[in-house]
Amino acid sequence: IWGHPITTGIPTIDYFLSNDLAEPEGAEAHYSERLVRLGGVQTCYRRPEMPERDGLALPEGIPHGATIYLCPQSLFKIHPDMDTWLGEILRRDPDGMLVLFEGTDRVITERLRARLSEAMGPLMTRVRILPRVPLERFFEIMVLSDVLLDTWPFGSGNTSYQAFAAGKPIVTYPGAFLRGRGVLAHYQHMDLLDCVAHSPEEYTDIAVRLGTDPEFHQRMTEAIAARSGVLFDDTRSAEAFVAFLKGAVT
Repeated sequence: IWGHPITTGIPTIDYFLSNDLAEPEGAEAHYSERLVRLGGVQTCYRRPEMPERDGLALPEGIPHGATIYLCPQSLFKIHPDMDTWLGEILRRDPDGMLVLFEGTDRVITERLRARLSEAMGPLMTRVRILPRVPLERFFEIMVLSDVLLDTWPFGSGNTSYQAFAAGKPIVTYPGAFLRGRGVLAHYQHMDLLDCVAHSPEEYTDIAVRLGTDPEFHQRMTEAIAARSGVLFDDTRSAEAFVAFLKGAVT
């Protein structure tokens, strides 16, 4: 399921291995393969070590005291349907800064910059598209951020693990298909659904509440710190994979 969370459509491929909680009801109809729902989280993922916040330097161009709304996904995941709502977050939080990272292709970055500028107008002065950085600095920026924004309809996978390891709340608007339900699956494993939206409007409401309501933000970060351990070093997915392979060849 990693990286290619859709059916191959190839009739000679027999199985599609997926995660049970991440798949919606009736998902079998979306695959040409036989859908296999594995237990546990998506993979047995080792918890990354995150730096302490004290002493970390803010990225250039982000003032002290700003509320950092970080959307650290590959730029192709930022769908045009998100543009208006990202601007609405900044409109409702005057201290908010939307932070993105450049794409691997300069043309993609500039096209997104132009698209956001058209959608946001003057609010674009509070958007920062940072250069790509080494993983260690990426983790530092994640730790310095206040709110993480999942993309929709194609959401995050690896970054979800990293953000929860850093104790950061992620706002997510799950889609109807696997590709937009990774963060939802993680929240379900943690039994914590306060940051799961059911509409773009609610996505915006949750993001702004996290950024402007310190009590709510603290409650979410404390809950994530207490519960995120279930996401890491979970051998259930590996055990389920082994059990599937044994059954498939007998």
